[in-house]
Amino acid sequence: VQSKSQASLQRMSDLSGDDTKTGNKLLGLKQDDYDVLVMAASAIGLSILYNLLQESMFTSDAKKYTALITMMTSLVYAVLALGEFYHEIHANHKAKEAHGGVDESSSPPTVLGSMKGTAFDYARLGTLTAAGMYFTNWSLQYLNYTLRVLFKASKIIPTVMIAVFLYKKSFTTREYVNILVLVASIVLFSYGDAAGKG
Repeated sequence: VQSKSQASLQRMSDLSGDDTKTGNKLLGLKQDDYDVLVMAASAIGLSILYNLLQESMFTSDAKKYTALITMMTSLVYAVLALGEFYHEIHANHKAKEAHGGVDESSSPPTVLGSMKGTAFDYARLGTLTAAGMYFTNWSLQYLNYTLRVLFKASKIIPTVMIAVFLYKKSFTTREYVNILVLVASIVLFSYGDAAGKG
Protein backbone atom coordinates (compact mmCIF):
# COMPACT_ATOMS: atom_id res chain seq x y z
CA VAL A 1 0.00 0.00 0.00
CA GLN A 2 2.81 2.32 0.91
CA SER A 3 4.59 1.74 -2.41
CA LYS A 4 1.34 2.49 -4.29
CA SER A 5 0.88 5.79 -2.43
CA GLN A 6 4.52 6.72 -3.06
CA ALA A 7 4.08 5.91 -6.76
CA SER A 8 0.93 8.07 -6.98
CA LEU A 9 2.69 10.93 -5.14
CA GLN A 10 5.62 10.63 -7.57
CA ARG A 11 3.20 10.72 -10.54
CA MET A 12 1.49 13.84 -9.13
CA SER A 13 4.81 15.62 -8.65
CA ASP A 14 5.84 14.69 -12.20
CA LEU A 15 2.58 16.08 -13.54
CA SER A 16 2.90 19.32 -11.58
CA GLY A 17 6.48 19.64 -12.81
CA ASP A 18 5.25 19.25 -16.39
CA ASP A 19 2.52 21.83 -15.77
CA THR A 20 5.11 24.28 -14.49
CA LYS A 21 7.22 23.77 -17.60
CA THR A 22 4.44 23.95 -20.17
CA GLY A 23 1.71 25.94 -18.49
CA ASN A 24 0.79 28.84 -16.33
CA LYS A 25 -0.49 28.24 -12.81
CA LEU A 26 -2.40 31.52 -12.67
CA LEU A 27 -4.96 30.69 -15.38
CA GLY A 28 -4.34 26.99 -15.87
CA LEU A 29 -3.35 27.59 -19.50
CA LYS A 30 -0.58 26.11 -21.59
CA GLN A 31 2.34 28.49 -22.06
CA ASP A 32 1.54 29.10 -25.76
CA ASP A 33 -2.11 29.94 -24.95
CA TYR A 34 -1.00 32.24 -22.14
CA ASP A 35 1.46 34.02 -24.47
CA VAL A 36 -1.28 34.55 -27.08
CA LEU A 37 -3.64 35.90 -24.40
CA VAL A 38 -1.02 38.35 -23.10
CA MET A 39 -0.10 39.52 -26.62
CA ALA A 40 -3.76 39.97 -27.63
CA ALA A 41 -4.56 41.93 -24.46
CA SER A 42 -1.42 44.07 -24.96
CA ALA A 43 -2.31 44.77 -28.60
CA ILE A 44 -5.86 45.82 -27.71
CA GLY A 45 -4.72 47.92 -24.75
CA LEU A 46 -2.00 49.70 -26.72
CA SER A 47 -4.37 50.28 -29.64
CA ILE A 48 -6.88 51.95 -27.31
CA LEU A 49 -4.12 54.08 -25.77
CA TYR A 50 -2.83 55.04 -29.24
CA ASN A 51 -6.30 56.13 -30.38
CA LEU A 52 -6.93 58.09 -27.17
CA LEU A 53 -3.64 59.95 -27.63
CA GLN A 54 -4.40 60.64 -31.29
CA GLU A 55 -7.89 61.89 -30.52
CA SER A 56 -6.63 64.19 -27.77
CA MET A 57 -3.95 65.55 -30.11
CA PHE A 58 -6.23 66.06 -33.11
CA THR A 59 -9.04 67.68 -31.14
CA SER A 60 -6.63 70.35 -29.90
CA ASP A 61 -4.62 73.05 -31.68
CA ALA A 62 -1.99 70.41 -32.53
CA LYS A 63 -3.95 69.45 -35.65
CA LYS A 64 -2.47 72.54 -37.30
CA TYR A 65 0.87 70.70 -37.37
CA THR A 66 -0.25 67.84 -39.60
CA ALA A 67 3.06 67.50 -41.46
CA LEU A 68 5.15 67.45 -38.27
CA ILE A 69 2.88 64.89 -36.58
CA THR A 70 2.96 62.68 -39.68
CA MET A 71 6.76 62.93 -39.92
CA MET A 72 7.22 62.06 -36.23
CA THR A 73 4.77 59.14 -36.45
CA SER A 74 6.51 57.79 -39.58
CA LEU A 75 9.90 58.12 -37.90
CA VAL A 76 8.73 56.18 -34.83
CA TYR A 77 7.20 53.48 -37.07
CA ALA A 78 10.45 53.19 -39.03
CA VAL A 79 12.62 52.85 -35.91
CA LEU A 80 10.28 50.24 -34.37
CA ALA A 81 10.07 48.30 -37.64
CA LEU A 82 13.86 48.31 -37.99
CA GLY A 83 14.23 47.07 -34.40
CA GLU A 84 11.69 44.30 -34.94
CA PHE A 85 13.30 43.27 -38.24
CA TYR A 86 16.77 43.21 -36.66
CA HIS A 87 15.53 41.16 -33.70
CA GLU A 88 13.69 38.71 -35.98
CA ILE A 89 16.64 37.98 -38.30
CA HIS A 90 19.01 37.49 -35.35
CA ALA A 91 16.52 35.26 -33.49
CA ASN A 92 16.11 33.14 -36.64
CA HIS A 93 19.89 32.93 -37.06
CA LYS A 94 20.35 31.79 -33.44
CA ALA A 95 17.57 29.21 -33.80
CA LYS A 96 19.24 27.80 -36.94
CA GLU A 97 22.60 27.71 -35.14
CA ALA A 98 21.05 25.83 -32.22
CA HIS A 99 19.61 23.20 -34.57
CA GLY A 100 22.83 22.88 -36.55
CA GLY A 101 21.47 24.52 -39.69
CA VAL A 102 24.12 27.27 -39.75
CA ASP A 103 27.86 27.30 -39.16
CA GLU A 104 28.74 28.90 -35.82
CA SER A 105 31.64 30.65 -37.52
CA SER A 106 29.36 32.32 -40.09
CA SER A 107 28.45 35.93 -39.45
CA PRO A 108 24.82 36.80 -38.64
CA PRO A 109 22.75 38.16 -41.53
CA THR A 110 22.46 41.89 -42.06
CA VAL A 111 19.22 43.86 -42.31
CA LEU A 112 19.89 44.84 -45.93
CA GLY A 113 20.83 41.28 -46.86
CA SER A 114 17.58 39.94 -45.39
CA MET A 115 15.19 42.25 -47.23
CA LYS A 116 12.47 40.43 -49.15
CA GLY A 117 12.15 43.20 -51.74
CA THR A 118 14.42 45.85 -53.20
CA ALA A 119 15.29 49.08 -51.40
CA PHE A 120 13.15 50.88 -53.99
CA ASP A 121 10.13 48.73 -53.03
CA TYR A 122 10.56 49.66 -49.37
CA ALA A 123 11.05 53.35 -50.22
CA ARG A 124 7.94 53.38 -52.42
CA LEU A 125 5.84 51.60 -49.78
CA GLY A 126 7.11 53.92 -47.04
CA THR A 127 6.37 57.02 -49.12
CA LEU A 128 2.83 55.89 -49.93
CA THR A 129 2.17 54.94 -46.28
CA ALA A 130 3.46 58.32 -45.04
CA ALA A 131 1.39 60.15 -47.69
CA GLY A 132 -1.69 58.20 -46.63
CA MET A 133 -1.08 59.18 -43.00
CA TYR A 134 -0.54 62.81 -43.95
CA PHE A 135 -3.79 63.09 -45.91
CA THR A 136 -5.69 61.21 -43.20
CA ASN A 137 -4.40 63.65 -40.57
CA TRP A 138 -5.00 66.64 -42.86
CA SER A 139 -8.64 65.60 -43.28
CA LEU A 140 -9.17 66.52 -39.62
CA GLN A 141 -9.22 70.15 -40.71
CA TYR A 142 -12.63 69.30 -42.21
CA LEU A 143 -13.88 66.18 -40.33
CA ASN A 144 -14.20 65.26 -36.68
CA TYR A 145 -12.01 62.49 -35.29
CA THR A 146 -14.76 59.85 -35.07
CA LEU A 147 -15.74 60.34 -38.70
CA ARG A 148 -12.09 60.12 -39.71
CA VAL A 149 -11.76 56.74 -37.94
CA LEU A 150 -14.86 55.47 -39.75
CA PHE A 151 -13.56 56.59 -43.14
CA LYS A 152 -10.21 55.00 -42.38
CA ALA A 153 -12.01 51.76 -41.59
CA SER A 154 -13.65 51.91 -45.03
CA LYS A 155 -10.31 51.14 -46.72
CA ILE A 156 -11.67 47.63 -47.02
CA ILE A 157 -13.95 48.73 -49.90
CA PRO A 158 -11.23 49.62 -52.45
CA THR A 159 -9.15 46.70 -51.18
CA VAL A 160 -11.97 44.25 -51.93
CA MET A 161 -12.67 45.86 -55.31
CA ILE A 162 -9.01 45.51 -56.33
CA ALA A 163 -8.94 41.91 -55.09
CA VAL A 164 -12.10 41.00 -57.04
CA PHE A 165 -11.49 42.86 -60.31
CA LEU A 166 -7.70 42.69 -60.64
CA TYR A 167 -6.79 39.47 -58.83
CA LYS A 168 -10.08 37.58 -59.43
CA LYS A 169 -10.34 36.69 -55.76
CA SER A 170 -13.72 35.56 -54.42
CA PHE A 171 -15.27 36.25 -51.03
CA THR A 172 -18.03 34.50 -49.11
CA THR A 173 -21.53 35.93 -48.80
CA ARG A 174 -20.89 36.55 -45.13
CA GLU A 175 -17.82 38.68 -45.93
CA TYR A 176 -19.81 40.75 -48.44
CA VAL A 177 -22.57 41.27 -45.82
CA ASN A 178 -19.94 42.46 -43.32
CA ILE A 179 -18.61 44.95 -45.88
CA LEU A 180 -22.13 46.23 -46.64
CA VAL A 181 -22.83 46.69 -42.91
CA LEU A 182 -19.60 48.68 -42.59
CA VAL A 183 -20.48 50.88 -45.57
CA ALA A 184 -24.03 51.43 -44.26
CA SER A 185 -22.63 52.40 -40.85
CA ILE A 186 -20.29 54.96 -42.44
CA VAL A 187 -23.10 56.43 -44.57
CA LEU A 188 -25.50 56.70 -41.63
CA PHE A 189 -22.87 58.16 -39.33
CA SER A 190 -21.85 60.70 -41.98
CA TYR A 191 -25.47 61.67 -42.53
CA GLY A 192 -26.02 62.04 -38.77
CA ASP A 193 -22.88 64.17 -38.44
CA ALA A 194 -23.95 66.43 -41.32
CA ALA A 195 -27.52 66.73 -39.97
CA GLY A 196 -26.17 67.58 -36.50
CA LYS A 197 -24.16 70.47 -37.93
CA GLY A 198 -27.38 71.83 -39.44
